[in-house]
Amino acid sequence: MDNSLIAIRITEMAKIKNLTIEDLAEKVGVTKQALYRMFERGDMKLSVLLGVAKVLETPASYFYEELDGTIVLTELENRQRVINELKLLTKQVEILSDQAIIVKKMFGIEP
Repeated sequence: MDNSLIAIRITEMAKIKNLTIEDLAEKVGVTKQALYRMFERGDMKLSVLLGVAKVLETPASYFYEELDGTIVLTELENRQRVINELKLLTKQVEILSDQAIIVKKMFGIEP
C-alpha cells in the first residue's frame, strides 16, 4: 500500500468524523499545507500519523490495512526486516563454518 492510499483513508475517515482536512491538521498540530504536502510526497511522518489516528479515534494500523485486514509493511519496514534476516543468516553461516572446522579436526581432515 502506498502513501497515497493512506492519504485517501485519512481523508475518508475525516469525512466520516465530519472533519475537514484543515480541522484535522489543526487538531494534529500541523498546517493544512503541511498535511497536504505529506499526502502529495508520500512522506507521512510517524508523529503526524499517530496524531491523525488519535484525532480520528482509530488505530494507526487502520491506514496500513488491506481490505482483508492484513497489514502492509512500509518499504522501510520491509528493508529492516530483510536486513535483520540477512544478519541472522550470516550468523548461521558462521556457526556452520565453525562446526565444519571442528568436524574436520575430529576426523583428521585439514581445514
